Amino acid sequence: MKIKRCVMFAVSVCLCVLLISFNILPNVRNTEDNTSNDKQVKRNQNWDIYVRENPPDKHTVETNSTSRYLIYHCGGSGICGGWTDRLKGIVTGYILSTLTNRKFGIRITDIPCNLSSIIQPNIINWDFNPVLKKSSISNHFYVGSTQFYSNIKEMDFNVEFKKPIVYFRANLDYVDGLKQNKLYNTQLSWMKHLSRDQVYAKIIKELFTLAPDSQKLIDTFMKIALPSEKHKLVCAHVRRGRNPTIPNDSQVRVSDEDVLHVWKFLLHYNNPNIYRIFFTSDSESDVTRARNLFPDQMVDNKGQIIHFERASGQRDCEGFRKVVVDQQILMKCDVLMISFSGFSRMAAYVRGKDDDTFCLLRNHTGIIPCRPSTMKELYHVTG
Repeated sequence: MKIKRCVMFAVSVCLCVLLISFNILPNVRNTEDNTSNDKQVKRNQNWDIYVRENPPDKHTVETNSTSRYLIYHCGGSGICGGWTDRLKGIVTGYILSTLTNRKFGIRITDIPCNLSSIIQPNIINWDFNPVLKKSSISNHFYVGSTQFYSNIKEMDFNVEFKKPIVYFRANLDYVDGLKQNKLYNTQLSWMKHLSRDQVYAKIIKELFTLAPDSQKLIDTFMKIALPSEKHKLVCAHVRRGRNPTIPNDSQVRVSDEDVLHVWKFLLHYNNPNIYRIFFTSDSESDVTRARNLFPDQMVDNKGQIIHFERASGQRDCEGFRKVVVDQQILMKCDVLMISFSGFSRMAAYVRGKDDDTFCLLRNHTGIIPCRPSTMKELYHVTG
């Protein structure tokens, strides 16, 4: 009997071990592990929701996948536009990278130096060079595409972007369309209470900071522009369009009559004891005229005037640096007057002030107070 009981006990123990190993009977340790795992999954889900609804301001945004990329690419073939057209494409590309869980990069290779020698990553690291296989790359270039502009409010970008590596290029203003896209309500909830100019300001500040040589230029400029706490910097930007300095531009944007309105506007600040004046333009003759009119107030960021897309044979790093630094100066002005140009309009967005902001009108009627949030409508532009 004792032997029989021992055999039965041994059989029972073996049976229990087998049942536990196949998860037929509850295993206390496994149950605890599963509960812990469930809690961790729940925490991860809550964190994912939090990050989507509260985009980080003070740390690098990383995607979960290191093998999927969306890269803003401008490599010398095809139209990219000027610096601000590129900024609009970069901002749109960054937003789409977050919606499709891709790492975002910027590659601008139609200048004879690295972009990061002029302007560098700030919070978001976009300066990398992944190993790319051609079979994994797809090109999505939407420069000037009104179809993409119209359809962006309903596009599923996980369907649109099928390959692991997406080269992207665009040059219009797609923020309002993206805000209307119901497929991404959760991911884009952070935009809900921001106007388009605030969206641009937020992303551009997170993406970019000046490289050391560029920062030295602006630091030197600001010391001269604001020699004391009582001084204020008054800025005006005039985009002439086609003119003797940029003869191959697409259109004439500002007339001689319009520029007369600008001189009258600046005369309101003709007091060197209080005001310094920064006047920037794509017309060398207008810049010379401003120096002659305000010799005791003008502060220059010296260098060759170029429009980057129109500067055939003149694309050099220092010309591009001047473009970037000029725009950064406009972002810091106490008083800002812009013209029909994305260059100064984007500066007004990042500057982020309604007060002391003025717009030179397209209909040649003069200059009026304006606000960054309504500039797109004021100038009747898609870009």
